[in-house]
Amino acid sequence: MVTRLDHDADVAPWLAVAADRGMEVRWLDFSPETGRLDVTALLALVAPRTRLVAVGAASNALGTLNDVPAMVGTVRAGSDALAPRSRQPPTAAAHG
Repeated sequence: MVTRLDHDADVAPWLAVAADRGMEVRWLDFSPETGRLDVTALLALVAPRTRLVAVGAASNALGTLNDVPAMVGTVRAGSDALAPRSRQPPTAAAHG
């Protein structure tokens, strides 16, 4: 699973691997009003066969800081959650 808030450089490699391996990619949308990922919708997208949820810690387009701990908490125990921190401001890393 990838998000519509993340930069193409973060999403494209996952799409390429999925295409190569015949896997389905699900997309987590964000709210146009708040610019935040819809954590509630994450529950509906995670399925028993979900193996990876990749979310960015921050959006380089909108400046949104995502609540990664909340998203990781909603992912079922059998999935891995990956949150690239390359675009996360240093102050956010210190607080979260």
